[in-house]
Amino acid sequence: MSLAVRIVLVFLAVFSAMDSARAQDQIAQNPMAAIRAGRWTEAEAAAATSPDRIAGQLVTYYRRIAQGMARAGEIGDFMQNNPDWPAQPQLDRRRQEALANEPDDGAALAECTRSPLSLTAALLRCADALAAAGRQTASAEAARSAWITGITDPAGETTFLQRWG
Repeated sequence: MSLAVRIVLVFLAVFSAMDSARAQDQIAQNPMAAIRAGRWTEAEAAAATSPDRIAGQLVTYYRRIAQGMARAGEIGDFMQNNPDWPAQPQLDRRRQEALANEPDDGAALAECTRSPLSLTAALLRCADALAAAGRQTASAEAARSAWITGITDPAGETTFLQRWG
């Protein structure tokens, strides 16, 4: 390798390290930089040291709206406490997505009754949670809504019919 190529590689390595250090400093001082990087713990730490009191709420908002980053109850509580924040339909979609994957029947049941559901997977999760709670009529209604709402693939239909017949 020629000397010129080695010098260029050294400069690239130095500038890359400087950019990385600069990015780390920006994340430590600015919660939005950490949010964009998906580094939630760092975003929360930066917000905690921010003089702007809204910084913490912004971190919470962006974490709630990010897919798979919050439980259904957390999203539902945020929506209830902050009804004037933007993107309420997207927050509700994230809540329903989280509900569909909620492992705890009690937590799922609480979300099933919070507000109307439209996602098939959320309706099916509620049907299961309601059945586990002994609420057979409500369970059957949720299952029926799921069927009507959009079980369109053959595998989903088969699974549905095996469970709810």
